[in-house]
Amino acid sequence: MRSHSLWVTILWLYTGYIQLVRSYATTRHKTIILNDTMDNNVTAISGALVKSSQTFPDHPTLVSTIFTPAEEGQQFQLEFKQFDVPKTSHGCEDYLTICETQVPNFQDHCKNKLLYRYCGDLKGLDKSHVINSQPNMSLTVLWRTGRRRSEDQGFSFHLTAYTSSREQCNGSSSFSCSKEICIDKNLQCDGMRNCLEVTSYTSDEFNCSYAWELSGNMTALEEGPMEFSASWLISIAAIVGLLALTIIAICSKIQSKLKARRKSNERKAAEAMLNDSSNTETKSLTKRESVSGAIEETV
Repeated sequence: MRSHSLWVTILWLYTGYIQLVRSYATTRHKTIILNDTMDNNVTAISGALVKSSQTFPDHPTLVSTIFTPAEEGQQFQLEFKQFDVPKTSHGCEDYLTICETQVPNFQDHCKNKLLYRYCGDLKGLDKSHVINSQPNMSLTVLWRTGRRRSEDQGFSFHLTAYTSSREQCNGSSSFSCSKEICIDKNLQCDGMRNCLEVTSYTSDEFNCSYAWELSGNMTALEEGPMEFSASWLISIAAIVGLLALTIIAICSKIQSKLKARRKSNERKAAEAMLNDSSNTETKSLTKRESVSGAIEETV
């Protein structure tokens, strides 16, 4: 029973360790929720996870927001991670529209340079689920919805501003995904893969100080120099704790077996002594009876 409780504790600690490292990695990147407070907002970003809200009222709502690159000369790369906006019998009553504009304009409503308008799921999207804008262009995102959604419905996408100019990739404030593509240095090791179509060795999530990437594409515990941050020390402590508990559980199990074997041997020894004592008494009684019989015959 004691060994069982130890294994339950080990499993509980391991689950907590995974959740701890995952939460550390996933809370480092910026997250933007598209709700009514985002309407008519212009946001300059270098990278973020953009998600739909589940708190819209049960009446038609249109949220129009504009994202602009944080630096001049940058362009956006948009990668869908989730898309579940079901169609109805009347078609796309709820939909997401994305277009690019040179000058932020909320009156345009994506009449020109439409990049994307869709409802449905990820199966209907392009295979890559990736959209690229032109340099120095802003992205207008229109999210039209008319009803509340369950937690597994809606959409989310990674939005990354990058530079495809080699001259702008040499600064200390940028991270090079390749020889010609770079992103903001702050996006490195934020738990979100911003460098697409590159090898893992040039990824912005390679050689990071956490052990879990949100997208699940890779484990960041790779060979190479690593920073001993607070999360890394917590991870090491958790692993050491798990090993210690495992050793304790194994030792406890071995000790229980040895104790049971010792009790069994003691019981067998006691039974053997009892049998020996019984045999001795029987022999003594038989001898006395023989002597008594011999005396009677003599008399």
